[in-house]
Amino acid sequence: MFRGIIFTLIAGIAFGFSPVISTLVYNNGGDPMTLVFLRYAYMIPASLSIVLFKKKELRLPAEQMLKLVFVAVGCSLVSSLTLYMSYQWIDPGVSTAIHFMYPVILVVLSLIIFKDKIDKKTIIALAFSIGGTLSIVEFGQSGSILGVVFAIVSSFAYSMYLLLNEKWRLAELDSMVFLFYVSVFCTLTMLVMMPLGFKINLNQPIENHLVMIVVALLTSCVGLLFMKEGVRLLGSRIASVISMSEPISALVFSALLLHSEVTISTVIGAVFIITAILILLYKPKRKRVKVSDTTHEKMTTNELNESKI
Repeated sequence: MFRGIIFTLIAGIAFGFSPVISTLVYNNGGDPMTLVFLRYAYMIPASLSIVLFKKKELRLPAEQMLKLVFVAVGCSLVSSLTLYMSYQWIDPGVSTAIHFMYPVILVVLSLIIFKDKIDKKTIIALAFSIGGTLSIVEFGQSGSILGVVFAIVSSFAYSMYLLLNEKWRLAELDSMVFLFYVSVFCTLTMLVMMPLGFKINLNQPIENHLVMIVVALLTSCVGLLFMKEGVRLLGSRIASVISMSEPISALVFSALLLHSEVTISTVIGAVFIITAILILLYKPKRKRVKVSDTTHEKMTTNELNESKI
C-alpha cells in the first residue's frame, strides 16, 4: 500500500506542476487546445520507442482495445478538454473546485454501478480532502452555467477514468503500451475534431514547443503512468483521495515560480488534505489475543487425550 501511495503522490505533484509551467505557453501566444493536442502527440514517439526497446507486445484483444478507446477518448481527453474550456467561461478557482469533487463522484459511481462498499476510514479521509480543496480554492463569480457544466463533465470524466482503469483491469496493462494507445487515440480524435471548429495552432515559438514537451512528460509519462500504478495498487477510491495532493503541489510551485500569494485558508486546506492522506496511511495495531491459563489447561488436557487415542 505504501508504494501505491508514493506513486499517487508523485502523480499529484506532476499534475500540479504542469499548469504552472503551462502559463509560460499562454503568455507566449499559446492556447489550451494546442497544449492538450501536443501533450498527447509528443508522447506517441516517446512511448512507442520505449515499447519497441522493451519488446512489448502491442497486439491486444479486440474487447480490450475497445475499452482502451473509450477510456482514452471518453475519459482522459474529455476531462482535459472540458477542464480547459471551463476556464474560458467561469473563474478558474470555481472550475478547479468543481473538478476536484471527482473523489465524491467516483465513490457514488462505484456504489451505484459496481455496488462497491466503502469503509468509515475512507469516508473520513474523503471529507477532509474535500474540505481542504474548498479551503484552498478562492471562489469568484460563477460567470456562466455553461462553464459550470464543462467543469462538472471534466470531474465526471476523470472519475470514470480512474474507476474504469480499475474495474476493466486496464491498470494491469504494460504502462508504456497503455500510454501509447491513449496518446494515439486522443491525438487522432483531436485531428478529426478540427473541421468541427476546434482550432489547433502548430505555428508556435520554439520555446512553447519545449515547454509543451515538458508538460507532456509530466502529465502523460509521469502523471498518467504513476496514477495508473497507484490505481492498480490502491484501488480507484483511495488513489482519488491521495491525488488531492495536486492542489497543494500547484500552490507550492505557484508560490515558488510565479510568486503567488499564500493565504491562511490555503495553508489550512493543505493541512486538511495531508490529514486525509495520513488517515489512509494509518493502520491500527492488532491486539494480541491472550490465551487464559484455563484455556491452556483445557488444550493441554485435550492434547493428552488425543495422544492416548
